[in-house]
Amino acid sequence: MRGINETVFQDKKEIKNVSFLDKLNYFMAKITSKKKEKKVECLNPHTGARLNIDAEIYKLLSTAIKQTLKGGKAITWTDLVAGIKEYMKNKKIVFSKSVEWYAITVKNDLETNHLIETFFEKGKKLNRWKNKS
Repeated sequence: MRGINETVFQDKKEIKNVSFLDKLNYFMAKITSKKKEKKVECLNPHTGARLNIDAEIYKLLSTAIKQTLKGGKAITWTDLVAGIKEYMKNKKIVFSKSVEWYAITVKNDLETNHLIETFFEKGKKLNRWKNKS
């Protein structure tokens, strides 16, 4: 049941005759939508699983991966993680989360988007940034 004198402000416009529950739903939707705007959905090419990670972390890791793989170098996963950590150290970025977990998540998404290729050479699994053609 809506209260007669209740008011809510929506984008600086006053709306009258709004129930408390409607106000609560409005503000919860606003909070939820802000959180969703700051997430990036990552897709795993092997399992089809989708993960949402923070957009800033995605940008940081994708930049670090690109820098590590620049010049068409093909490197192993271990070397890629070491390069990401070195990138963060050089940029004086303190990253308290698991570099390996976020790196594989972002790498898999970049692979899904055909920006990285993973292949085998002489028994080693290698990764490299794809050249634009």
